[in-house]
Amino acid sequence: MDAWIVRVGGRPQAFAMSNLLRPFCVVWFSSILVAQTPQWRLHPVATPTFVTGAQLSYDHLRDRVVRFGGSQGYQLSSGLFELDGDDWAAVVAVGPSGRVSHVMAFDDVRAETVVYGGAFLGPTFWTDTWRWNGTSWSQAVSANVPSAMYEPAMCYDEARRCMVLNGAGQTWEWNGTNWQQRLAAHTPGARSHHTMAYDASRQRTVLFGGRIGATDQFDTWEWDGVNWVQRLASGPNAAYPSMAFDRERRRCVMLGHAPGQVVGAEYDGVAWTVAPVPLPMPGEPNLVYDRQRGRVVCWSARDVNGGPAGWTWSYESVGLAVAQPYGVGCGTPTLVAVADPTARPLLGGTFGIDIVNMPTPFAFVCIGWTNRQFGGAPLPTTLASVGMPQCLLLQSLDVLSLPAAANGPGSARFTTVVPQDAQLLGVRFFAQPWAIAPGANVFGGIMANGIAVTVGSW
Repeated sequence: MDAWIVRVGGRPQAFAMSNLLRPFCVVWFSSILVAQTPQWRLHPVATPTFVTGAQLSYDHLRDRVVRFGGSQGYQLSSGLFELDGDDWAAVVAVGPSGRVSHVMAFDDVRAETVVYGGAFLGPTFWTDTWRWNGTSWSQAVSANVPSAMYEPAMCYDEARRCMVLNGAGQTWEWNGTNWQQRLAAHTPGARSHHTMAYDASRQRTVLFGGRIGATDQFDTWEWDGVNWVQRLASGPNAAYPSMAFDRERRRCVMLGHAPGQVVGAEYDGVAWTVAPVPLPMPGEPNLVYDRQRGRVVCWSARDVNGGPAGWTWSYESVGLAVAQPYGVGCGTPTLVAVADPTARPLLGGTFGIDIVNMPTPFAFVCIGWTNRQFGGAPLPTTLASVGMPQCLLLQSLDVLSLPAAANGPGSARFTTVVPQDAQLLGVRFFAQPWAIAPGANVFGGIMANGIAVTVGSW
């Protein structure tokens, strides 16, 4: 089943070649756009309340960059802000006390941002663990608690479904219920101010830099869940680094400081290479990866001279085709949509989505131009009003029920040809499959997670 995405009167519209929607002719272009080197782009967005020492994470299920904590001078902040891709907004919620030197990362299995530790501008350290689910905070109570750590690092291991925390010469993991210390034959040593990111393509946690005592380190280590291994790749001379893993380009992107300048570099699992830096240069970069848009986001509290800034940048490639899952499905077992990495949304190509855990051979796909609102109400929203109380609507239902083709027990495939029309470059839409499931609820159907799609040329 082919669904054509075109622009009509400046607004993207969808047309499917079926008896549901009339076919639409498009102008075909023979030019082939090529990949471009990523560049930093400064976003003209409203600046959240200025603080230094705030931390970021990216909730890819809700498509939000989450910022928490920091301080204004000697006044600690418990401020919580979220970036929806375009604008920052303050979130009012009772939760952790204000702090600096904490760490945070997003747990996609449990759909929550995890915050550990922090300090009170001096010798007072916290060892508490908090969880933000997008609506409220909750404090976790665990049998084991990591020791107090000064400027540790943390990231989420997707393959092993746990947080990895490193600091004070110790490695701990959080499984959603308890902290467990992991003893390894080799360790990066008792360091602070280092950075970590999870390399999803190689299933390794990458650690770079930091300080041991008063000495800056520029080495690279990797954690496989059993042991730390030092890599031969020596990184750039960059202090106070921040790093995020670019899932589309399969490399870690890092920003740090050398005397009088900001240093940008990328690590592909073998070697470090020089990369561009944002302009104007940040003084306190903090990086996360925006999976829906295929870009690294940097928020900086200070400029390179130490003054208040609050800039927001993205490190992105023009023409990049992106198809990333978001949200959660329903059903027993849960209906799941997976974007086929060999059938990406490329101009002139065929985009594919695989649907698994279907209770019947009948599945369909809905298309929306936004995942922000539907009928004036914010998304996601429950489908209880139509008899699907456990299911969520994740897109705006602009195109209804394009059929998918069953291709095996409990599975189906949806494909759509993307016209080679240059006007489609960068068009975003959101696909969400559903399947007929008699007896699952009053409606007799279940929904899958969504797939956020950006049409690209490479």
